Amino acid sequence: MSRIVLASLAGRNTSSDDLMLAGALLALEEAAPAVRITSVVTDPHTAGAASDASTRYVEGPWRTLDRLSRSLVGPMRDRRLARAAIGLAGSAQWAAALAGADLLLFAGGGYLNGNGAVPTLGAWLLAESASNQGVPWAVVGHSVGPFREAASSLRAKRILEGAAAVALREPRSAWEATSILPGVRPQVTGDLSLLVPQQPAPPSDPEKPLLAVCARGLPLRPFPPIILEPEFTLGDAVTMVARGLRARVAFVESAAPPAHDDRAANERFDRTVQPDVERADQVAFRAGGLELPPVSLVVTGSYHVCLRALARGTPAIAIATSEFSRHMLRGLFELFGRADWVWTPELGIPDLVEMGLTAAGRPRSEELREVAADLADRQRGWLARHALTS
Repeated sequence: MSRIVLASLAGRNTSSDDLMLAGALLALEEAAPAVRITSVVTDPHTAGAASDASTRYVEGPWRTLDRLSRSLVGPMRDRRLARAAIGLAGSAQWAAALAGADLLLFAGGGYLNGNGAVPTLGAWLLAESASNQGVPWAVVGHSVGPFREAASSLRAKRILEGAAAVALREPRSAWEATSILPGVRPQVTGDLSLLVPQQPAPPSDPEKPLLAVCARGLPLRPFPPIILEPEFTLGDAVTMVARGLRARVAFVESAAPPAHDDRAANERFDRTVQPDVERADQVAFRAGGLELPPVSLVVTGSYHVCLRALARGTPAIAIATSEFSRHMLRGLFELFGRADWVWTPELGIPDLVEMGLTAAGRPRSEELREVAADLADRQRGWLARHALTS
């Protein structure tokens, strides 16, 4: 009987982390019911409460690293953090959980980049502990890059070059991985949350259509006008799209503190949308899942809100305003054949409005669902080849 250790950031109150872990557990248990699985997560209690999977939860290094990181100030902070982190493995439960395992599987996430220093450091610690104990590891369902500084790049490189197999969630990450490690040729298999069954999008009510918005990370400032246009905010864009669709706006929460405060972000953004636009009931955060209402369109900067919409056949407009969001969102939408649904500030707000109205009018629902189903099949095949034959 094989024993697998899954490494996941689940337990932070984000539906994305919970769904990725749930997808990996579901696929492994369906393919090999006798496999024994230990899940190394951010918070075992929170992760366990969000899932009914038969796995043992062990706390990983991330919360301890986060506390250490917050306590350190001044020069050489990253080096001091890494030095302190190395001393954690000796008495840590997560290191003990690796003893005698057949495989350590890094199961999904978007933290192998310059924006996820603490998560990447935690993953590197797990890989080093696995190496010291003779346990192979594999990487599946991750994004890679972009990198701003050397430390995160070197740690990601170590994780990738030591892996027995690598599957990434979109093509841009595969290119980034090859750029830092020319010998690696990762397969692109999509996000592990696609393994969690989701009902096709119910038809939206033509009399009362819905426009869903998750505003986490969306700038509230006006964007510079293009040529002779006035200054507009993203709230103005949502107002114009809602009016064009004659839709109510429903705000969606896909995370809660300590990871992100989607409710507060939505409340701030709501104040930038004109009051004459009708509001619908908000979709509150639910640990372990994200079920969107029957909407005509989703507008968000959240990777996983976009992904859940696309996977069930609902058009989504991705708002990409940072180098990290551009990297991941463009990669995701290219994977689904809808690169024209990614908005960046240089396009201008009027283009965003036109983009949203066009996508809602031509949703291509069946094509989107077919891509999602194909990616889920790819992941099942990859897991059967690389996780269950280790």
